[in-house]
Amino acid sequence: MAYCLFLVTILCIVVMFLTNLVNAAVSLVIGLALCMYIHYTGPTTTWGDISQAIIYHQVRKYLLRLDPGKAHIKYWRPQILFFVANPRSAYVRLQFINRLKKGGMFFITEVSTEKIHSDDMFDFVRSSNRSMRKYCQTTNLKAFGNVTASKTIRSGVQNALMSTGDWRTETK
Repeated sequence: MAYCLFLVTILCIVVMFLTNLVNAAVSLVIGLALCMYIHYTGPTTTWGDISQAIIYHQVRKYLLRLDPGKAHIKYWRPQILFFVANPRSAYVRLQFINRLKKGGMFFITEVSTEKIHSDDMFDFVRSSNRSMRKYCQTTNLKAFGNVTASKTIRSGVQNALMSTGDWRTETK
């Protein structure tokens, strides 16, 4: 397909020059000058990588296709939410759970109650989440790290349950 488009473009330029040499040359020079002007004076934008947009589109499309009514036991994968005070001290347990999940979701959650009353709580949670992500990457854990700050451990656990996804509590 790409070769066909390239061939058609070359043929179009050849026919332009065969039809009227002067107009074809002027239009080609103006087109190239316009392209160079846009390239060198255009605003620099950071729109991101196109592959991220394609991945987002595919994930969204397949998530919308999910039908909870068609759930079957053969598609079940474990979803593990692991609460830890210090992930560095629980490395062996984290590696065990990482092997146990087999394609399911794995969340490592830390609940902090120590900085809830301070002014730098937001910065603390942001830096803690960043360090948790880095820890997961360096230890090759396929997990989502989450740090929650709360007044009590109970409310922190509830917040972590709600923020990590679909943890249903209803009974049928």
